[in-house]
Amino acid sequence: MNFNVGDKVKVIDEISEGIIIRFEPIDKAIVEIDSFEYTYKISGLILIESYSAVIVSEKEIREKEASVEKKVSKKHQRKGVTVEVDLHIHELVDSALNMSNTEMLQLQLSKFRKELERAIQDRAAKVVFIHGVGEGVLCSAIRRELQHYSAVSFSEASYLEYGNGATEVIIYQNK
Repeated sequence: MNFNVGDKVKVIDEISEGIIIRFEPIDKAIVEIDSFEYTYKISGLILIESYSAVIVSEKEIREKEASVEKKVSKKHQRKGVTVEVDLHIHELVDSALNMSNTEMLQLQLSKFRKELERAIQDRAAKVVFIHGVGEGVLCSAIRRELQHYSAVSFSEASYLEYGNGATEVIIYQNK
């Protein structure tokens, strides 16, 4: 079977699903699962969904965003901005070895609240919280908290941009 970059695949003999991000010589594919890269033999993968969209590298996206930001006047920089917040525990602390699951969740939720309040204060239009898939505990907690905010709506973030495990929050501002 022919696979393409961007295809969603399942790993045979595992419960893992991910996105093919590149290929290696000798019949191997690099698959991103929960923001980590793993190498698998192509024969060990099953196609779930095929994407014909062109996948742009993260570096190219950041370069384009930087060039756009340079062209925007200071007065309008805050309006229409998308803020990305990675809530993976390894992004928040150097080591989580001595932390319980509850402590990790509380730290992640604290960061979520702080960044959401900052985005509202800075009049950002959208925030994407990257929480990963896991067992869905953090995602559920975030969505439960978002229901208490009247000036926001939320949904699953773009699969092509973030894969599974991200929540997009739209912030409605008073004019």
